[in-house]
Amino acid sequence: MLLREGCLPLHTFVHFEPVPGKEDLLREELRLLLAPTRAEPGCIRIHLYEALGGPLVFYIHSEWVDEGRSMATPNCRT
Repeated sequence: MLLREGCLPLHTFVHFEPVPGKEDLLREELRLLLAPTRAEPGCIRIHLYEALGGPLVFYIHSEWVDEGRSMATPNCRT
């Protein structure tokens, strides 16, 4: 997906701290979000990361064409 001229992309960074003993469950749930999110209109990219060292934490970084496209996705609606 290409950006429209004059538009700035929206980058999101989300931090997840699993409940002790539920690390594998959270990892799998987060992985399941990736493919449907990539298919959303306006999603440029999305990646899941795990912190190295220290307590296990996960991060999701996503890039969107603009804020409006990001907030219109089912995963962002309340």
